[in-house]
Amino acid sequence: MNNTIKAIVIAGSVSITVLTAMAILKPEPPPAPSQKLKTMAEHLTPEPPPPTLEQKTEKAASNARYVLKQSLNDPDSFELIEIRGGPNKDGTGMTFLFKFRENNVFGAKVISRAIVRTDMDGNVIE
Repeated sequence: MNNTIKAIVIAGSVSITVLTAMAILKPEPPPAPSQKLKTMAEHLTPEPPPPTLEQKTEKAASNARYVLKQSLNDPDSFELIEIRGGPNKDGTGMTFLFKFRENNVFGAKVISRAIVRTDMDGNVIE
């Protein structure tokens, strides 16, 4: 009977030790699925290439045209005839010369010209 008690005590102490060791060595829980997918997507998705000079020029011309049109007396009367320009030689911005038709204050169609300057990101300066 005495041996039986020792066996139970030994078995009991072993199981406590095993449970304690399992609690200490318990691994961290895995990340949430959305975090794991996001991490994988970041590694698989390449960064887009920087815009080319041609793309920057098109964006700047479009922004310049929009700002010019909105500054007119009658923006709906704007008719583009010609646009010239592009990056400045010093690389600090872009300059565009617009030739266009518009209605003046009296409602008559007139041909006008305007110079619009932008920075290299296409933001209109003047």
